[in-house]
Amino acid sequence: MLSDAAIEAEILARRDVERRVREYMRDYAELNTLFDGEEYSRVMILHTIDLVIDEINAWPPPVGLLLAVTIPLHLLMDGVVSRLLESAAILDMRNDMEFTADDLTVRLDQYQAYLQLSQSKRQDFLQAMVRWKTGVNAQQAVDEIGGIHSDWLWINLPSRRYAYSTIRTLPSLLP
Repeated sequence: MLSDAAIEAEILARRDVERRVREYMRDYAELNTLFDGEEYSRVMILHTIDLVIDEINAWPPPVGLLLAVTIPLHLLMDGVVSRLLESAAILDMRNDMEFTADDLTVRLDQYQAYLQLSQSKRQDFLQAMVRWKTGVNAQQAVDEIGGIHSDWLWINLPSRRYAYSTIRTLPSLLP
């Protein structure tokens, strides 16, 4: 169970990510000229932060429970921005229609641009997340005794014989 201080730090971290995502996407009422207000509500951004944190925790390799305070800011922001753009594309696709008035036809279909941006951000997010989680997992394998078991050692070392001999020498290296 998390302490009160850890819970407070997590809440502050999520609010900071929400503020930074809004700044990054320039989602302020004074900058949105087509509609009055912000495009993404605070609840939507915080919900998306939860989804991204859950996704990071679900992807292998296992590194324990990660919270917003332990995930790098750039990684969390890339994941949130890609999900928000995807959400905007879904909304735009649902509302895709033509408007006609006095022989003037207007079609509002920005979803393709949203999808391209979303997919680009998503690929960046997934690549960075896998590299970061693999690094954390490897660091835990080296630093912590009794850390979360993973097969990183068996998959990434040149030979299993070398890995086995390395593992057998570990007890002699411990204090």
